[in-house]
Amino acid sequence: SSNGQVFSTLRELSDKVQEHISLIFHRYISVKKISMWINNAKVQAQDPFLEYPGSKTTIKKVRTIALRDSQGFERLVEVQPFVLPFATDLTEKDKKLLGGIENLRTKQGFYIYRNMRLIIWGTWFRLIKIQELNKLARVRVDIPNSLDSIWEIDVKKSTASLPEVIKRNLVNIVEKT
Repeated sequence: SSNGQVFSTLRELSDKVQEHISLIFHRYISVKKISMWINNAKVQAQDPFLEYPGSKTTIKKVRTIALRDSQGFERLVEVQPFVLPFATDLTEKDKKLLGGIENLRTKQGFYIYRNMRLIIWGTWFRLIKIQELNKLARVRVDIPNSLDSIWEIDVKKSTASLPEVIKRNLVNIVEKT
């Protein structure tokens, strides 16, 4: 029946929205303890870094990059690399937090956050090749909203461009990882 198709389509859309929100706002859900609900179902955080106590993720040292904002004030961008465990070492919990192990290769790269909200993920900005060797690498980049103009963040906070001034620093950090 057509009603069955409508409900099935709505369910699929609801699942996609829930998956999207669970990734974009995962730090609000897990760190800030903010609850989000879709159709009476609580949204669970999807953690691209597997950053929980007891995880086998290798968490590297936080590094900072100083940039000047549009008013000339120095602002800090925090960069933290992570190396996920090998697929054979992933628990069922890990696989669920990652949104499935099929995402290991496709979601490698930089994760750009503005005020803890994920804007861009799973890209190397053409600085590094997507390859099997890098598939476990994730690099969290936290930028303050005072640097929106430098990063060319759009009004919807859904896209950003990597500033030239930061490219060399990021490549150096990734190569050390």
